[in-house]
Amino acid sequence: MTKAQKRVLVTRPEPGATATAGKLRSMGFEAIKLPLQEIRPLAVPPGLVPDGIAAVAVTSANAIRHAPTELLAALAGLACHTVGEATAATARASGFTDIRDGGGDAHGLADSVIRSRPGGTIVYLCGKMRLPHFEMTLAAAGLATAAIATYDTVGIDRAAAEIVDAVGGQGLDFALVYSANAAKSLAGVVDESAVKPLFEKTTLICISPRAAAVLGHRPGKPAGEILVAQEPTEESLLSLLWTHARKTP
Repeated sequence: MTKAQKRVLVTRPEPGATATAGKLRSMGFEAIKLPLQEIRPLAVPPGLVPDGIAAVAVTSANAIRHAPTELLAALAGLACHTVGEATAATARASGFTDIRDGGGDAHGLADSVIRSRPGGTIVYLCGKMRLPHFEMTLAAAGLATAAIATYDTVGIDRAAAEIVDAVGGQGLDFALVYSANAAKSLAGVVDESAVKPLFEKTTLICISPRAAAVLGHRPGKPAGEILVAQEPTEESLLSLLWTHARKTP
């Protein structure tokens, strides 16, 4: 970035927020971290893994990151179908060796699992809050899943003064939105009267049409554009940010 640094709000939970902020700074942006959600590990009782398991499926790196060590050890010898590269890297670091990338979203992951023709139950490591599409798609293909929730995503209540202080009292050029749940949290922040002026010219860059819809179809939405990444990946999100930032004065 050759002009004044564009200010980008990062609202995703840690540790992702710090990783994303580092990428933004290396691209020449000013990154402002303000996590609006946090990831909390869930207690996973022993004995949840059924007999006859054939493979593992994972839609978020957090599902592996917060899984008990003994659970991962019991599953590490199986084929592990991951939603994308970040999740694959986390799986690899946790001991999985047969890792199969699902292509970036739950639809691609489901197709990958179905094409592999597993001969038994799929252990699905996941979050407490999730959409049913993945499990429904496997069920429609005749595949059984055993979902094991290892984490939950919980909103963080931020006072208006805390938000203004974190942002530095200056307007934001962009805000990155990584999920529909994050969009709901951001919508609540933007509607605060003391905070709203900071978002008057903010371009919201969303990872999916679902996240964009949450922000776009409500009263008092920010005056800036709402853009959607071509693919539901951080790489695509940051590419869109870079392209749009270069077009704006």
